[in-house]
Amino acid sequence: MDEYKQLNLKESWATEEKEGVLIEDFVCKDLHQLILELADEKDVKVASQAEVLDAWRKLCKVQYNVPECLRYFKGRSEELSSITNMLKHRSSATVTTHGVGGVGKSQLVVYWIRKNLQRYNFVAWIRAEEYFIFLQDLISLGTKMGLVFDDTTESPEEHARRTFRAILERGSDRLPSLLVFDNANSFKKLQERHWIPHSGSACHCIVTTRDNTSASKDEQVMVGPLDQESALAITNHFLEPKIGRQLSKEEEGKVLKVFESFDFLPLAIVSFATLATLGLDQAIQNLKSILSANLSLAPHYGGLMRDSVWAVLRAQMESLSPHARKLLNYLSVVAPENA
Repeated sequence: MDEYKQLNLKESWATEEKEGVLIEDFVCKDLHQLILELADEKDVKVASQAEVLDAWRKLCKVQYNVPECLRYFKGRSEELSSITNMLKHRSSATVTTHGVGGVGKSQLVVYWIRKNLQRYNFVAWIRAEEYFIFLQDLISLGTKMGLVFDDTTESPEEHARRTFRAILERGSDRLPSLLVFDNANSFKKLQERHWIPHSGSACHCIVTTRDNTSASKDEQVMVGPLDQESALAITNHFLEPKIGRQLSKEEEGKVLKVFESFDFLPLAIVSFATLATLGLDQAIQNLKSILSANLSLAPHYGGLMRDSVWAVLRAQMESLSPHARKLLNYLSVVAPENA
């Protein structure tokens, strides 16, 4: 709790979820005095525990379900700038980041959010790969926002709609809300179901998806392969603690040839760093074997059969290292269908 002792709730973030702590207890005990001071400044009545919680929800910045930011992030400066330029100076706007699975769309957005939190009053991260998960996340968020749902008179979708409207109401022209729909199968379906914030709302929306056919081109950010410099920097970052040094020029050449075979997919780069516990030559050979046995590559990036890569590499990495799961989080490579 030390990080919250001197918290300025008007400028900093009271986080929705803190491991091992009931958020209601955290707000009513640790943040109680700070909320009273803020409520007094805003002429908001606070006389009971319920009103403390209500004031916290109304007056304090909140983020929900946003994944942890990577401790090491390299490259993507053009994509980060594109997101910023598409959203700045606009009280409402929607951007899609699209690319093949495993390329790092989600972690690009996570990194951008962490660098731009000061722009927002409320940030919510909603998983969108399946519609029932999408509704579930919105309903869970609504409960944390203090909404009361009646299962006897409302459907799950109606619960989710109420949360959606509450998110839009939290924003202002000066500090809009930010809503992220992660790993959506189709931007068009979200649009048709009226889940994309309307132009008059004080809300920004970012959608990560493989689908590049629906949103207008001026609202799209293409996330492609990593450049060689970033690929080597990431490799050396993970390898140096294991082998006590960075790659030599000769080793870099060998590694880059393998990465090129995988079209510099971040999944392959992080996988190599994990496999390198066996030795560099063995790691290179393992990746080559996986490539020849499990992939059919077209001469362009979209031809990569990533699901085959995932299934084989995940099995090998999990058997080699207890830290493989953590490494798999790099650039949001966390599931066969997520990225």
